[in-house]
Amino acid sequence: GGKPVHHTLANHWARVVELLYAAERLKELADDPDLTNPDVRTLPTEAPAEGIGVVEAPRGTLFHHYWTDERGVVEKANLIVATQNNSARIAMSVDKAAKGLISGGEVSDGILNMVEMAFRAYDPCHACASHSLPGSMPLLLRVRSPANDPERTLPMRPAEPARPGPPPNTPHPLNVRVLCLGNDLLADDALGFRVARALRRDLGTRGRASVDIVETPESGFALLDHLQGVRRLVVVDTVVTGQAAPGTVYLIEEDEDWKTTPGTSAHYVGLFDALRAGRAMNLPVAKEVVILAVEAADVVSVGGSMTEAVEAALPVVVSQLQALLSE
Repeated sequence: GGKPVHHTLANHWARVVELLYAAERLKELADDPDLTNPDVRTLPTEAPAEGIGVVEAPRGTLFHHYWTDERGVVEKANLIVATQNNSARIAMSVDKAAKGLISGGEVSDGILNMVEMAFRAYDPCHACASHSLPGSMPLLLRVRSPANDPERTLPMRPAEPARPGPPPNTPHPLNVRVLCLGNDLLADDALGFRVARALRRDLGTRGRASVDIVETPESGFALLDHLQGVRRLVVVDTVVTGQAAPGTVYLIEEDEDWKTTPGTSAHYVGLFDALRAGRAMNLPVAKEVVILAVEAADVVSVGGSMTEAVEAALPVVVSQLQALLSE
Protein backbone atom coordinates (compact mmCIF):
# COMPACT_ATOMS: atom_id res chain seq x y z
CA GLY A 1 0.00 0.00 0.00
CA GLY A 2 1.22 3.45 -0.91
CA LYS A 3 4.19 2.19 -2.93
CA PRO A 4 4.88 3.04 -6.59
CA VAL A 5 3.43 0.65 -9.16
CA HIS A 6 6.05 -0.52 -11.66
CA HIS A 7 3.87 -2.81 -13.78
CA THR A 8 4.20 -1.77 -17.45
CA LEU A 9 0.50 -2.06 -18.25
CA ALA A 10 -0.30 0.18 -15.27
CA ASN A 11 0.63 3.07 -17.58
CA HIS A 12 -2.89 2.76 -18.99
CA TRP A 13 -4.44 3.08 -15.53
CA ALA A 14 -2.29 6.13 -14.80
CA ARG A 15 -3.55 7.80 -17.97
CA VAL A 16 -7.16 7.14 -17.00
CA VAL A 17 -6.51 8.90 -13.68
CA GLU A 18 -4.88 11.81 -15.53
CA LEU A 19 -7.81 12.08 -17.97
CA LEU A 20 -10.27 12.25 -15.08
CA TYR A 21 -8.18 14.89 -13.32
CA ALA A 22 -7.88 16.90 -16.57
CA ALA A 23 -11.68 16.92 -16.96
CA GLU A 24 -12.16 18.07 -13.36
CA ARG A 25 -9.45 20.72 -13.67
CA LEU A 26 -10.97 21.94 -16.94
CA LYS A 27 -14.24 22.68 -15.15
CA GLU A 28 -12.38 24.55 -12.40
CA LEU A 29 -10.57 26.70 -14.95
CA ALA A 30 -13.79 27.39 -16.87
CA ASP A 31 -15.30 28.84 -13.69
CA ASP A 32 -12.25 31.02 -12.97
CA PRO A 33 -13.13 34.74 -13.43
CA ASP A 34 -9.58 35.38 -14.71
CA LEU A 35 -10.59 33.52 -17.87
CA THR A 36 -12.24 36.73 -19.15
CA ASN A 37 -9.46 39.02 -17.97
CA PRO A 38 -8.35 41.23 -20.91
CA ASP A 39 -4.73 40.98 -19.74
CA VAL A 40 -4.21 37.61 -21.41
CA ARG A 41 -0.93 38.19 -23.16
CA THR A 42 2.55 39.25 -22.09
CA LEU A 43 4.04 41.30 -24.89
CA PRO A 44 7.78 40.62 -25.40
CA THR A 45 10.10 43.61 -25.16
CA GLU A 46 12.83 41.98 -27.27
CA ALA A 47 13.24 39.03 -29.60
CA PRO A 48 14.27 35.88 -27.72
CA ALA A 49 17.49 34.22 -28.86
CA GLU A 50 17.19 30.81 -27.22
CA GLY A 51 14.73 29.05 -24.97
CA ILE A 52 14.34 25.71 -23.20
CA GLY A 53 11.17 24.25 -21.74
CA VAL A 54 10.47 21.08 -19.75
CA VAL A 55 7.01 19.67 -19.12
CA GLU A 56 5.62 16.42 -17.78
CA ALA A 57 3.16 14.81 -20.22
CA PRO A 58 1.18 11.54 -20.02
CA ARG A 59 3.91 9.73 -21.99
CA GLY A 60 6.72 11.13 -19.83
CA THR A 61 8.98 14.15 -19.74
CA LEU A 62 9.34 16.47 -22.76
CA PHE A 63 12.33 18.72 -23.35
CA HIS A 64 12.01 21.48 -25.99
CA HIS A 65 14.97 23.60 -27.10
CA TYR A 66 14.52 26.45 -29.60
CA TRP A 67 16.81 28.97 -31.31
CA THR A 68 15.46 32.07 -33.07
CA ASP A 69 16.74 34.74 -35.43
CA GLU A 70 16.70 38.48 -34.81
CA ARG A 71 12.95 38.57 -35.63
CA GLY A 72 12.09 35.90 -33.10
CA VAL A 73 11.36 33.32 -35.83
CA VAL A 74 12.45 29.80 -34.92
CA GLU A 75 15.51 28.75 -36.96
CA LYS A 76 16.32 25.51 -35.16
CA ALA A 77 14.49 23.24 -32.77
CA ASN A 78 15.45 20.12 -30.87
CA LEU A 79 12.98 17.89 -29.04
CA ILE A 80 13.79 15.15 -26.57
CA VAL A 81 10.45 13.46 -25.98
CA ALA A 82 9.12 10.70 -23.78
CA THR A 83 9.57 8.02 -26.45
CA GLN A 84 13.31 8.75 -26.55
CA ASN A 85 13.50 8.75 -22.76
CA ASN A 86 11.58 5.46 -22.63
CA SER A 87 13.39 3.73 -25.52
CA ALA A 88 15.53 1.49 -23.29
CA ARG A 89 12.52 0.49 -21.17
CA ILE A 90 10.44 -0.16 -24.30
CA ALA A 91 13.15 -2.49 -25.65
CA MET A 92 13.42 -4.30 -22.29
CA SER A 93 9.64 -4.73 -22.02
CA VAL A 94 9.31 -6.12 -25.55
CA ASP A 95 12.26 -8.45 -24.94
CA LYS A 96 10.79 -9.73 -21.68
CA ALA A 97 7.32 -10.24 -23.18
CA ALA A 98 8.68 -12.05 -26.24
CA LYS A 99 10.85 -14.39 -24.17
CA GLY A 100 7.96 -15.17 -21.85
CA LEU A 101 5.38 -15.79 -24.58
CA ILE A 102 7.24 -17.38 -27.51
CA SER A 103 8.05 -21.05 -27.14
CA GLY A 104 9.25 -23.59 -29.68
CA GLY A 105 9.50 -20.97 -32.39
CA GLU A 106 5.73 -20.81 -32.79
CA VAL A 107 4.50 -17.22 -33.10
CA SER A 108 0.79 -16.78 -33.69
CA ASP A 109 -1.05 -13.53 -34.30
CA GLY A 110 -2.40 -13.73 -30.75
CA ILE A 111 1.12 -13.94 -29.31
CA LEU A 112 2.25 -11.06 -31.49
CA ASN A 113 -0.64 -8.97 -30.19
CA MET A 114 0.34 -9.69 -26.59
CA VAL A 115 3.97 -8.79 -27.28
CA GLU A 116 2.78 -5.58 -28.88
CA MET A 117 0.88 -4.73 -25.70
CA ALA A 118 4.24 -4.22 -23.99
CA PHE A 119 5.21 -1.75 -26.70
CA ARG A 120 1.90 0.13 -26.87
CA ALA A 121 1.74 0.61 -23.11
CA TYR A 122 4.29 3.40 -23.51
CA ASP A 123 2.14 5.16 -26.14
CA PRO A 124 5.22 5.82 -28.29
CA CYS A 125 5.27 8.68 -30.78
CA HIS A 126 7.93 8.07 -33.39
CA ALA A 127 7.11 11.19 -35.40
CA CYS A 128 8.39 13.42 -32.57
CA ALA A 129 11.06 11.00 -31.38
CA SER A 130 12.65 10.69 -34.83
CA HIS A 131 11.89 14.31 -35.86
CA SER A 132 10.22 13.05 -39.02
CA LEU A 133 6.91 13.42 -40.82
CA PRO A 134 4.64 11.47 -40.95
CA GLY A 135 6.61 9.25 -38.51
CA SER A 136 5.05 5.88 -39.42
CA MET A 137 7.33 2.88 -39.26
CA PRO A 138 7.03 -0.94 -39.56
CA LEU A 139 6.90 -2.56 -36.14
CA LEU A 140 9.05 -5.69 -36.42
CA LEU A 141 9.78 -8.58 -34.06
CA ARG A 142 13.03 -10.45 -34.77
CA VAL A 143 13.04 -14.01 -33.44
CA ARG A 144 16.40 -15.73 -32.88
CA SER A 145 16.95 -19.28 -31.60
CA PRO A 146 19.69 -20.35 -29.14
CA ALA A 147 21.15 -22.56 -31.90
CA ASN A 148 21.86 -19.51 -34.08
CA ASP A 149 19.35 -20.57 -36.70
CA PRO A 150 18.57 -17.98 -39.35
CA GLU A 151 16.77 -15.00 -37.89
CA ARG A 152 13.08 -14.55 -38.66
CA THR A 153 11.51 -11.11 -38.84
CA LEU A 154 7.79 -10.90 -38.21
CA PRO A 155 5.65 -7.79 -38.71
CA MET A 156 3.80 -7.08 -35.47
CA ARG A 157 1.76 -4.55 -37.40
CA PRO A 158 2.10 -3.85 -41.12
CA ALA A 159 3.67 -0.56 -42.06
CA GLU A 160 1.07 1.94 -43.16
CA PRO A 161 1.12 2.29 -46.94
CA ALA A 162 1.86 5.68 -48.42
CA ARG A 163 -1.34 7.64 -48.79
CA PRO A 164 -2.22 7.63 -52.48
CA GLY A 165 -2.85 10.96 -54.11
CA PRO A 166 -5.19 11.63 -56.99
CA PRO A 167 -4.02 10.83 -60.52
CA PRO A 168 -2.19 13.79 -62.08
CA ASN A 169 -5.16 14.86 -64.21
CA THR A 170 -7.86 14.36 -61.59
CA PRO A 171 -9.78 17.64 -61.19
CA HIS A 172 -10.07 19.12 -57.73
CA PRO A 173 -13.63 19.17 -56.38
CA LEU A 174 -13.41 22.94 -55.87
CA ASN A 175 -12.08 25.55 -58.25
CA VAL A 176 -10.94 28.28 -55.83
CA ARG A 177 -10.63 28.69 -52.06
CA VAL A 178 -10.02 32.06 -50.43
CA LEU A 179 -8.23 31.39 -47.14
CA CYS A 180 -8.50 34.46 -44.90
CA LEU A 181 -6.11 34.34 -41.96
CA GLY A 182 -6.32 36.58 -38.95
CA ASN A 183 -7.56 37.21 -35.46
CA ASP A 184 -10.45 39.61 -34.97
CA LEU A 185 -9.28 40.33 -31.42
CA LEU A 186 -5.97 41.87 -32.51
CA ALA A 187 -6.45 45.24 -34.24
CA ASP A 188 -5.19 45.08 -37.86
CA ASP A 189 -5.00 41.27 -37.74
CA ALA A 190 -8.80 41.32 -38.06
CA LEU A 191 -8.41 42.21 -41.74
CA GLY A 192 -8.65 38.61 -42.96
CA PHE A 193 -11.96 38.05 -41.20
CA ARG A 194 -13.35 41.36 -42.45
CA VAL A 195 -12.35 40.51 -46.03
CA ALA A 196 -13.99 37.07 -45.75
CA ARG A 197 -17.29 38.56 -44.63
CA ALA A 198 -17.29 41.29 -47.28
CA LEU A 199 -16.39 38.84 -50.05
CA ARG A 200 -19.00 36.35 -48.87
CA ARG A 201 -21.70 39.02 -49.06
CA ASP A 202 -20.57 40.01 -52.56
CA LEU A 203 -20.28 36.49 -53.96
CA GLY A 204 -23.55 35.47 -52.36
CA THR A 205 -25.35 37.81 -54.72
CA ARG A 206 -23.49 36.37 -57.71
CA GLY A 207 -24.00 32.67 -57.01
CA ARG A 208 -20.31 31.68 -57.19
CA ALA A 209 -20.73 28.14 -55.86
CA SER A 210 -17.23 27.10 -57.00
CA VAL A 211 -15.57 29.54 -54.56
CA ASP A 212 -15.01 28.42 -50.97
CA ILE A 213 -14.31 31.16 -48.40
CA VAL A 214 -12.61 30.12 -45.16
CA GLU A 215 -11.67 32.38 -42.23
CA THR A 216 -9.42 30.96 -39.51
CA PRO A 217 -6.92 32.07 -36.84
CA GLU A 218 -4.91 28.86 -37.32
CA SER A 219 -1.28 28.69 -38.44
CA GLY A 220 1.44 26.22 -39.33
CA PHE A 221 0.53 22.62 -40.03
CA ALA A 222 -2.96 23.23 -38.67
CA LEU A 223 -3.56 24.91 -42.05
CA LEU A 224 -2.93 21.69 -43.96
CA ASP A 225 -6.61 20.76 -44.08
CA HIS A 226 -7.42 24.12 -45.69
CA LEU A 227 -4.78 23.69 -48.40
CA GLN A 228 -6.34 20.54 -49.87
CA GLY A 229 -9.15 19.72 -52.26
CA VAL A 230 -8.96 22.87 -54.35
CA ARG A 231 -7.23 23.83 -57.59
CA ARG A 232 -6.35 27.42 -56.70
CA LEU A 233 -5.72 28.91 -53.25
CA VAL A 234 -5.78 32.63 -52.50
CA VAL A 235 -4.45 33.53 -49.04
CA VAL A 236 -5.35 36.84 -47.38
CA ASP A 237 -3.34 38.05 -44.38
CA THR A 238 -1.56 41.00 -42.78
CA VAL A 239 2.22 41.33 -42.53
CA VAL A 240 4.62 43.69 -40.80
CA THR A 241 7.74 44.61 -42.78
CA GLY A 242 8.41 48.06 -41.38
CA GLN A 243 9.56 49.02 -44.89
CA ALA A 244 6.27 50.21 -46.38
CA ALA A 245 3.41 52.41 -45.29
CA PRO A 246 0.56 50.70 -43.41
CA GLY A 247 -2.17 49.72 -45.85
CA THR A 248 0.27 48.76 -48.64
CA VAL A 249 -1.08 45.72 -50.51
CA TYR A 250 1.29 42.98 -51.71
CA LEU A 251 0.42 40.39 -54.36
CA ILE A 252 2.70 37.36 -54.15
CA GLU A 253 2.68 34.56 -56.71
CA GLU A 254 4.00 31.13 -55.83
CA ASP A 255 6.37 31.04 -58.79
CA GLU A 256 8.28 33.94 -57.24
CA ASP A 257 11.09 33.38 -54.76
CA TRP A 258 9.11 32.49 -51.65
CA LYS A 259 12.05 33.43 -49.44
CA THR A 260 11.38 37.05 -50.28
CA THR A 261 7.84 36.99 -48.89
CA PRO A 262 7.56 40.36 -47.15
CA GLY A 263 7.50 40.71 -43.41
CA THR A 264 6.33 38.46 -40.65
CA SER A 265 2.91 37.10 -39.81
CA ALA A 266 1.70 34.85 -37.02
CA HIS A 267 -0.06 32.79 -39.68
CA TYR A 268 2.81 32.61 -42.17
CA VAL A 269 4.72 30.38 -39.76
CA GLY A 270 4.58 26.97 -41.40
CA LEU A 271 2.32 27.96 -44.31
CA PHE A 272 4.94 27.23 -46.94
CA ASP A 273 6.24 24.23 -44.99
CA ALA A 274 2.69 22.85 -44.86
CA LEU A 275 2.36 23.25 -48.63
CA ARG A 276 5.67 21.50 -49.25
CA ALA A 277 4.82 18.73 -46.79
CA GLY A 278 1.40 18.21 -48.39
CA ARG A 279 2.98 17.82 -51.81
CA ALA A 280 5.70 15.53 -50.48
CA MET A 281 2.99 13.28 -49.00
CA ASN A 282 1.11 13.36 -52.30
CA LEU A 283 -1.90 15.08 -50.76
CA PRO A 284 -4.27 16.99 -53.07
CA VAL A 285 -3.02 20.44 -52.08
CA ALA A 286 -3.66 23.46 -54.30
CA LYS A 287 -1.60 23.58 -57.47
CA GLU A 288 -1.76 27.39 -57.68
CA VAL A 289 -1.22 29.66 -54.67
CA VAL A 290 -1.51 33.45 -54.52
CA ILE A 291 -1.08 35.62 -51.40
CA LEU A 292 -2.70 39.01 -50.86
CA ALA A 293 -0.95 40.60 -47.89
CA VAL A 294 -1.51 44.02 -46.35
CA GLU A 295 1.10 45.97 -44.39
CA ALA A 296 -0.24 46.31 -40.85
CA ALA A 297 0.47 48.98 -38.25
CA ASP A 298 -0.81 47.19 -35.12
CA VAL A 299 -1.29 43.44 -34.73
CA VAL A 300 -0.79 43.24 -30.96
CA SER A 301 -3.47 45.43 -29.35
CA VAL A 302 -6.07 43.12 -27.86
CA GLY A 303 -9.56 44.36 -28.64
CA GLY A 304 -8.29 47.29 -30.69
CA SER A 305 -9.93 48.45 -33.91
CA MET A 306 -8.17 48.27 -37.26
CA THR A 307 -6.06 51.32 -38.00
CA GLU A 308 -7.34 53.80 -40.59
CA ALA A 309 -4.75 52.83 -43.21
CA VAL A 310 -5.59 49.12 -43.03
CA GLU A 311 -9.32 49.89 -42.91
CA ALA A 312 -8.86 51.84 -46.16
CA ALA A 313 -7.11 48.84 -47.74
CA LEU A 314 -10.13 46.59 -47.14
CA PRO A 315 -12.09 47.53 -50.31
CA VAL A 316 -8.84 47.40 -52.32
CA VAL A 317 -8.21 43.81 -51.24
CA VAL A 318 -11.82 42.80 -51.94
CA SER A 319 -11.57 44.38 -55.40
CA GLN A 320 -8.32 42.52 -56.14
CA LEU A 321 -9.90 39.27 -54.97
CA GLN A 322 -12.83 39.77 -57.28
CA ALA A 323 -10.41 40.30 -60.17
CA LEU A 324 -8.46 37.13 -59.24
CA LEU A 325 -11.68 35.11 -59.01
CA SER A 326 -12.72 36.29 -62.45
CA GLU A 327 -9.57 34.90 -64.10
